[in-house]
Amino acid sequence: PAPAPLSLMVPVQDLLLDTRTWVQAIYRHQTKPLPSEVSPPVLLVTIDQESINQADAEIDGFQTMPMDREYLAQLVTRLSELEAKVIGIDYFLTTQEPREEKLAQSIQAAVNKHNSWFVFAFNKQNNWKVSDRIASLNWSLPGDANFFPWDVELPGDETCSISCPFAYLLAVAKILNQQPPLTDIPQPQLASKFDFQQQVSSYLKKKQIPSLLSAYPPLGLRSIIDFSLPPRQAYQRIPAWEFLSQPLPNPELQQQLQEQVVIIAAGGYEDAEDSFSLPLAVGYWCDVYRRESQTVCPRNFTGGEAHAYMIHHLLSQHRLVLIPDFWLIVLAALIGKGTTLVLWEQPVKQRQQSITWLAFLTAAWGLVGLQVYLAALVAIPWFLPSVIFWTYILCSSQEKHNLMKRRFMGVHSLLLSTAIANVNLTEAVTSVESAATNKGKIIAAISKEQQKSTWERLQDIFRRRRNGGGSRGEFCSISPEKPSDKIWHTSPVFVWRGRVKRIELRHFSSNELIWSHQVTEFENSQRHALYTGTPLEPGEEYTYGLDYETIDEGKTIPDSIEPIYLKVMDAQERLSIEAELTALEGSAKALSNEELARQRAMYFAEKKLWSDAVTEIFSVSNPSLKWTQEIEELWSEVFLDSIFWCG
Repeated sequence: PAPAPLSLMVPVQDLLLDTRTWVQAIYRHQTKPLPSEVSPPVLLVTIDQESINQADAEIDGFQTMPMDREYLAQLVTRLSELEAKVIGIDYFLTTQEPREEKLAQSIQAAVNKHNSWFVFAFNKQNNWKVSDRIASLNWSLPGDANFFPWDVELPGDETCSISCPFAYLLAVAKILNQQPPLTDIPQPQLASKFDFQQQVSSYLKKKQIPSLLSAYPPLGLRSIIDFSLPPRQAYQRIPAWEFLSQPLPNPELQQQLQEQVVIIAAGGYEDAEDSFSLPLAVGYWCDVYRRESQTVCPRNFTGGEAHAYMIHHLLSQHRLVLIPDFWLIVLAALIGKGTTLVLWEQPVKQRQQSITWLAFLTAAWGLVGLQVYLAALVAIPWFLPSVIFWTYILCSSQEKHNLMKRRFMGVHSLLLSTAIANVNLTEAVTSVESAATNKGKIIAAISKEQQKSTWERLQDIFRRRRNGGGSRGEFCSISPEKPSDKIWHTSPVFVWRGRVKRIELRHFSSNELIWSHQVTEFENSQRHALYTGTPLEPGEEYTYGLDYETIDEGKTIPDSIEPIYLKVMDAQERLSIEAELTALEGSAKALSNEELARQRAMYFAEKKLWSDAVTEIFSVSNPSLKWTQEIEELWSEVFLDSIFWCG
């Protein structure tokens, strides 16, 4: 059935999830009273346009791209004066910039006086970490600021032995510095000679923290941000200019900061890139607050706000698990087929009554799903499974009895009205104008998505893998990723930008050479090469290296990259994915090999298995001229763009 492959399309999933959390926010608002007083665990100090305007007037040579180091120093100094304990800076501080010594001095003063914990935004893909001129990783922490909207990013292990997401690391810092404090925890020391993250990781291995272990959902399911919670429960937002204008001493604010994680982040100014479309649920809560306190609703949702939501979820153990649409679609198909067989045996009048009851049960199931979301923090898909269930019921009944055709519109209207009643739980919640606006956005998004080709939708998926910007280097290793956590394919494709001489793949633990390949001129012209060695073993760990050439002032300069780690999924994980791929191929038997490769690539990209998605694209044998042209378009639109892939 059509909804099965439809459920694997990321834009469709995003639209349905956005709508679902909007409905859930309305349901939560009507069934659970909002707390009168909240103490959000995060203070979000946002650099907005007004902050930029004031700083530009006060600081000579002020700049926003990258963010002015002196202005960041002012914010850190004020936080130090208020004795903030855990501070995250959601800006990449990689490049050398004017007045960065002021920022370095303010950070070191906070560490020296108050043992403040600093977590700096880090780009794992391009190894963009805080400059040594600003802070040392012997007394600060690097947190990977990239995330897949809207997942709660979790590390490979709860101790962060290799790398750690930005929000997760801030939550760890807050837990370790709670009141009363834990014993024997490592503290940042300016004189330290050892990597601070490894010190923290060693401590977590000795003393496991239950709240961190509970953050991992079962069965490898997605843990997502719960936008049905009001933003003010997750974080307190204050513009940077207003924060700097707070009077000192300020015992109340000082006491507040002892209990909060502080994030300095972009707040939606004109040059800011770290922004997303405003989720419908967040827009709903903004409308609620606006009626109460005449606040102004933002037009965008920032990455800093997403990190703040994640920190709230991790600290409060608020783990929202998303059940995949595909699971429920398969179940709905089986139930729909079985129900159809039962209906065929019933007299016409009884069958009509049964279908009416099924419509009410479908609506009731939607209400049950809303309550399960609140009570058990499990998001159960409703729309697509309901569609496929009723596709079986109505189409099969129509084939058996043409009389059902005349009554279809009546049953369909009943189903539609109950569904609308499920979504619009009460007319008192939202004004007619607000509801019409949100509905218009949804219809427009669906219409726009329907007009896109499969290839355009695939490009959209890759664009969601946003790195945050950067300059274009002459050489870049594109796939497997840098680093790659796991891959499904046992014969991956190596893709690069530049000119490669040799590829070597070694066993991770023994450093044994597994495969060595001299890259041909043709492969360099195609910018990829297929692994032709013995298939990699499931569950095994490997590293690969590339010898490449760059040209400087007309001279060819040989160079090589640091070995890149990759791991093949274990057998159980591979079998699970293989089963889903088989189901996908079964529903797409009429597709060509190239179209099937697109669908498989979208499947892997949706699971954030980027290397496997790239392998599918470049593994098509005897590609058509159209396919070759589309590959070139993907190169120009995605792979050559530093924002989305290479830095």
